Amino acid sequence: MWTAKSKQGYIGITAHFFNQDFIPVDAFFTIEYLLYPHIENAISTFIESIINNFNLSDKLGCIITDNDSNMKCAISLLNEKFNKI
Repeated sequence: MWTAKSKQGYIGITAHFFNQDFIPVDAFFTIEYLLYPHIENAISTFIESIINNFNLSDKLGCIITDNDSNMKCAISLLNEKFNKI
């Protein structure tokens, strides 16, 4: 998640995992505009929609973000929903 000086926010979602042959794989899901303000509920809802759209809920091991308080709160909200992140 990053915000331009114009307060336009963008969020990017990527995944990194090992395939059946233990070869590392990087997957790019999206970079999208996120309406201001970038509060934890909006971030959490957006990430949840990507998880659901790509059927990833049973494949999540962890989510890594920066240390921003909104991101930390958003992931805590997701953890309550998925109970394993």
